[in-house]
Amino acid sequence: MGGNIIRGRVWQRLGVLVAVLIPVVFVIALLARDVDGFAFTPRWSAVFAAWALLTITLVLDMLVRLQADESVEKTVRAAAPQVEAARNAAGDIADAARAGGGAAATDADAQAASKVAVSATAEQAAAQVRARRAGMKSLVIGSDGRASTSKVQAVLWTYAVLFTLVYMSVLGRRLFGGLDTPGVRRYGDAMKEFLDAGFRPEYIALLGLPIAGAVAAKGIISGKVANEQIVKTPDTSEPGVGRGLAELVSGDKGQADLLDFQYAAFNLVTLMYFFIIFATTSAIEPSKGLPTIPATLLSLAGVSTLAYLAKKQLETGLAPVVTSVTPMRVRLGTDREILITGEGFHAQGRAATTFNQVLLDGRPLPVREWAPTSVTAVLPTNVDRKALEALGWKANPAAEIIVRDDTGSGSPAVKIDVQLP
Repeated sequence: MGGNIIRGRVWQRLGVLVAVLIPVVFVIALLARDVDGFAFTPRWSAVFAAWALLTITLVLDMLVRLQADESVEKTVRAAAPQVEAARNAAGDIADAARAGGGAAATDADAQAASKVAVSATAEQAAAQVRARRAGMKSLVIGSDGRASTSKVQAVLWTYAVLFTLVYMSVLGRRLFGGLDTPGVRRYGDAMKEFLDAGFRPEYIALLGLPIAGAVAAKGIISGKVANEQIVKTPDTSEPGVGRGLAELVSGDKGQADLLDFQYAAFNLVTLMYFFIIFATTSAIEPSKGLPTIPATLLSLAGVSTLAYLAKKQLETGLAPVVTSVTPMRVRLGTDREILITGEGFHAQGRAATTFNQVLLDGRPLPVREWAPTSVTAVLPTNVDRKALEALGWKANPAAEIIVRDDTGSGSPAVKIDVQLP
């Protein structure tokens, strides 16, 4: 992920440079062609508004990164070798316990070293989340590193209104003496005409609902986390636009969520209608003011927002959290069991159900003992390398172990070293 951050920073700075150079090149081209000024027609006004918002966003993103997130790259880069060193140290201690004739899973030193390694992994995850939220991305990325459905809606509507204001502020304006473009003079003071049309009452709901939804959702989730009603596990997956879009219509477990989908879909349809009406009416006749939004679309957007907030209010679930895995270096065929400690290992009747699982490298392990704070899983023993490979096991120095509770919630993956005889 560190490489992605560095590449992202390079592209971000390049974007700022290009955005700043575009108007300079444009002005030089006008002067070189000896053109008698320039007029902001509706088309050029739209281009300018889009460019201005993009440039402002990129510049602010760079400033926020320089002021508040300057050390995030260094932190992420340093975290990986620290986690690897802690895992290797825990593995070496497990090897020493095994060589001494003891059980690696129950060795006190191995358990202590494992806690250090898992703690380092958690710190790495926190650094990755901070990197994903660096700069202006925190406007749409939540504290768990996932794209926030409510934040995205609020940001989209904010940019939509900003676009109309910037568009109207330049529509009909002329530069360098003014070019008598046909039809430009009729716009007069477009901004004044646009504002004189008045503020339509429906925009109080249209703009207020997404913002209120984002604030309320944050307050609900923060309260539940503080009261230990839910656990928001950090998302350490590779960031990307595609993944972010998928997170808009899915829950924390990665499954599509109906209420998230409705909230995003109805607001996007309303936003599309807003731009279509603006482009065909207000953009040409500023005196018409902001587009009129039908009551049906307002109702759908409002109901979906309230349903989304109701879901957040009713949301519960303490996802499992792993604090140690012993041994951190597993020798299949030799080690008989693996001990996982933590919290939130919930199961009906405090006993493992068919829904409770311990997954090692994607493969379920038989569970010998299941408690709310510890799980003991059984490893294949008394088998040679050939038999293990026939069963599908492979040596993997970064095998992931995950604990799932009886609701299907999974713990953040912890990487361990799996070795074959």
